Amino acid sequence: MPPFRDLYRESYRGSPPPRSLIWATLLILLCLGLIASLFVGGEFVQRFMRYAEARENMKNTLVVGVREPATHIVLRGLAEFPPPGFESDLLQSGLPVYDLRIASKHMRQLQSVARRVTAEYNAEDVPREYVPAHFLRRGGWQPVDVKLRGANNLHYLLMRPSMRIKFPKNDLFEGKRQINIIDPYDKGLTADITSNWELERRGILTWESRFIVLRVNDVAIGVFQEIEQFGRSISDRNLRPEGFIFAGHGQFFGNEESGTEKAMRAMELVAQCDQVNGRKLASHCDWNFFSTYFDTDRWAWAAALKGLLGSLHGWQSDNLRLFWDPAYGKFEPIPWDYFIYLVDPDKHPDGEDVENTIGDTLLGLPEFRRMRNQRLWTLLQERVEPMKAHAEELYSKLEPALAADTRRIGSEYDRALHTNYLAVLDANRDFLQRLFLQQDLRMTIWSSGEGGPVVEWANHGKAFLTLDALVWERGGKRFHTALAGPHNTLDGVWDETPGHLRLRASAESGARLVGVEATNGITGASLEPGDIHVERRDGAQPSLDRVPAQEPFVFEAAGVHREENRIVFGPGKVVLEEAIEIPARFDVVFSPGLSLAMGEASSLLIYGDFTSVGTAIAPITISGKDGASWGAIVVQGTPTEPRRVHIAHTSFDGGTGAENERTLFTGSLAVHGGDVRIEKSTFLNGRAEDGINLKNSKVELVGNRFENSADDTLDCDFCQGRIVDNHIFDSGGDGLDFSGSILEVHSNSVTGCADKGVSIGENTSTRISDLEVSGCYTGAAVKDLSNAVIKDSTFRNLEVGIALYIKKPTFGPSEASLENVQLSNVTTRVVRDESCRLVE
Repeated sequence: MPPFRDLYRESYRGSPPPRSLIWATLLILLCLGLIASLFVGGEFVQRFMRYAEARENMKNTLVVGVREPATHIVLRGLAEFPPPGFESDLLQSGLPVYDLRIASKHMRQLQSVARRVTAEYNAEDVPREYVPAHFLRRGGWQPVDVKLRGANNLHYLLMRPSMRIKFPKNDLFEGKRQINIIDPYDKGLTADITSNWELERRGILTWESRFIVLRVNDVAIGVFQEIEQFGRSISDRNLRPEGFIFAGHGQFFGNEESGTEKAMRAMELVAQCDQVNGRKLASHCDWNFFSTYFDTDRWAWAAALKGLLGSLHGWQSDNLRLFWDPAYGKFEPIPWDYFIYLVDPDKHPDGEDVENTIGDTLLGLPEFRRMRNQRLWTLLQERVEPMKAHAEELYSKLEPALAADTRRIGSEYDRALHTNYLAVLDANRDFLQRLFLQQDLRMTIWSSGEGGPVVEWANHGKAFLTLDALVWERGGKRFHTALAGPHNTLDGVWDETPGHLRLRASAESGARLVGVEATNGITGASLEPGDIHVERRDGAQPSLDRVPAQEPFVFEAAGVHREENRIVFGPGKVVLEEAIEIPARFDVVFSPGLSLAMGEASSLLIYGDFTSVGTAIAPITISGKDGASWGAIVVQGTPTEPRRVHIAHTSFDGGTGAENERTLFTGSLAVHGGDVRIEKSTFLNGRAEDGINLKNSKVELVGNRFENSADDTLDCDFCQGRIVDNHIFDSGGDGLDFSGSILEVHSNSVTGCADKGVSIGENTSTRISDLEVSGCYTGAAVKDLSNAVIKDSTFRNLEVGIALYIKKPTFGPSEASLENVQLSNVTTRVVRDESCRLVE
């Protein structure tokens, strides 16, 4: 009998297994390991051969190593074998689920493209064709087209590729023709969404986005970010439906239509201001060009945010997106891929990383840089904390889905990536604030020579300075002389080069120049004596800076004279024989009693304020000279500087429209960007596309008469205001035509029109009362996400009384409410799309 302790040991441990069983188990494990090794090794060899074969036919001549294909195989292998519980946790994370079905042969096509891009590193030379697929929508499978997208191989994981989905033209997805389904890290999780949120506050166009779970062929493959593809949905949603979108390298997004040729010509000029690949900068790329062709306010806000984010990436030509607004003839920025980067004080002591992009051409212009820096200071002082809070809120909603997406490599770094974004915002803010607060002004005075001392300033600070006054000393006492005009602005450091200014000071007898008073143009703080370093030099005085002279404006015509900054027409007869453009620094005034005779194709294009106020006794008339077919009276403002227009007791007769280098003007009277009041005036025999056309304006039209327009009579696009007691007769198109507007419309009438008495479209909101429409085809048409309240009105002698429909799918259904609306002698009372709503 074994000892007690041996019995205990045997009962606790159990009887030892037979040695043959141990060897059998080891043999089985060895065989399984060998099979797995053969599988993995064979897979590695197959993929390695595919990479090598793909590279042989590509421009990329890098030697194929073993490590890189191995890394790709691991990344793809983990994505292809999801862990247990992956799908249910992901589908219950709270994110919307998008379902795609792609046939096996088409999936193989997409995977083949992914392998080629992976081998080449980027997608530039790899054809990426659409394949048919189906998308689950409204409980049914909608036919769509799908292709792989993205510039680099990070988007081309076999089981987690970034894709673009294209929907049918007649059945858009929430107003969008195409959407991108991309890796959620491509835009820094919450980084670019937060940037868009901030830029939307400044009126900048941005794309819509949401995080989603993607399921392909009934298998959930992970968390993705849906991003709206560039197209009409972006501009339509932001009430810019007439514009065009370009990439920085010139790619055009959309279809050609009226005005496209002007936009494309403008884009050609802009592209010449991109110095990428050592391209020489064109001579026209100066402040005058950019201030004419760019909405500099919106670009300055975009540049300010880019500065805060330390990002060059967003304005490189393959990421830069520009929107052309034909109403103003200006480009706006569309942020696409800003991300965030830590500004390195050692590499970039002035906080600027300068490259040869269009954005840096812009920032190289002192006038624009001042605008950018003022807005950047606002962001640094006021907006970093709200941006951080917004990003934190987004991330807290996204984090459960990211945690469930264990099929994705690096999921443990989600919180670290987000925390790093917040930390970089703080670090960049603190560094840039210090730069704007630091002052180092160096002043050199050459006293010898005739005509007073020559002074040179070098500003080694980032903020531009306003030089307020020179400080003089005489008889032991100090006094000041003010500096003004072009001689008092001193730019800050740019590209590690100090701002510079040199001029001659007017010396008073016996006075000695000893210093200067200056103000920080960004913070508003006065410079302290310790911030200013004065040095005196003897010898020959250096040459002076030349201040560019303002280009003179010469316009001479009998009956026209200049009064300081006003060009005054009349009274009496004035003949205009050509198209004249009057710069923004001049206002134009038509005097009571003016009779303006317009020659063939002549127009007057005004970029300042316009006043044409006659009287009942001395009205103002504008007509063709001897029946000539003349153009238009045009007023064009800017988004930040609308022009004041006041017209009263003025008669317009004829007019065919006009154009300048950047914009088409479709009315005999056209105002783009104005604060407009028109009263007690008449508009007759307009031959243009519109009788009058008002865009992007505040409007008040009271007591006017319109008669015999060739097409639409009164066209208000993206306007706000009142239209009261106006009367329209014999319109060749619509009587009243509203797009994207918010208007109160009272006591108006439309008698005789070929189309609609009132056309209400493109997300217009209007309240209409006491409207009379007679002798038109349709009384009132409400379309494309518009809302109209019509009350106490009469519609008679029509084919259609009220029509509600969708004309532009990027908008959506419309709604109308009728109260005490009388319809008589109307063939069809209501025509309505099913999706539109009518309340009676």
